[in-house]
Amino acid sequence: MIMSVLLIWDPRGAMLIGAVVPRSYFVFPVRCIIIFYHLYTMTYYHIGVVALVNTFFTYIFHNIPIYIKEFRMNQSQNTYKMNNSLRTAANIRHAYRSFQILSANTFCFLGIFLIISQATFTWVAVYANFVLIRFWSQLHIGSKAILLSSSVLATGFWVVMLEYGKLLFTKGKRVLGSWKGNKWGSVRENREMRRFIWSCQPITFSYGRQYVIKRVHLLLFLRGVTRGTFKALLAAKK
Repeated sequence: MIMSVLLIWDPRGAMLIGAVVPRSYFVFPVRCIIIFYHLYTMTYYHIGVVALVNTFFTYIFHNIPIYIKEFRMNQSQNTYKMNNSLRTAANIRHAYRSFQILSANTFCFLGIFLIISQATFTWVAVYANFVLIRFWSQLHIGSKAILLSSSVLATGFWVVMLEYGKLLFTKGKRVLGSWKGNKWGSVRENREMRRFIWSCQPITFSYGRQYVIKRVHLLLFLRGVTRGTFKALLAAKK
């Protein structure tokens, strides 16, 4: 919305096609065409992003709470919303495997976007920070607003995502840990659960084994943005 208002207000701003059109040719029909083109491209871009984000957040807000709350043993009964039969040995094995399959099928598609998003948000934050610091006095107020909002939104959104991924990884470890000391009703069930636990991995935000969001990823992202900004500033001074 902010970018659309700024575009209509000043279609000759930086990073817009209008900036390369000479003023002598920047008549009203050309202005309308440029505004329409940018609004059209931004609309379809945001539709795709919103569809992807809705799919992702539907998954994490509907499925993940079940995983981190209902599968963890030895909690107070007020914590659980599902019937206690879920937490019997046979049912919990079946349910956990189902969640693993669901997660694997979801992130075989969404996982690649985690890698793309990590690179994109890092690049956007570094670029915006560099331009704002290096050329602050030369920038138009509209360009400053776009760059500042891009830096804040890119960094903030990805920090929230990495924090949630770290939380999921930590809670997943606790779920599996709560199974180890639990009594499952018989010697046979205890033995089968020990074998099952050894075969399990925490459910995480990941793309195969190439990219798995764990505890350190938030610090790595912030360090990458900070280092990238300062390296770009140092390189520009040479």
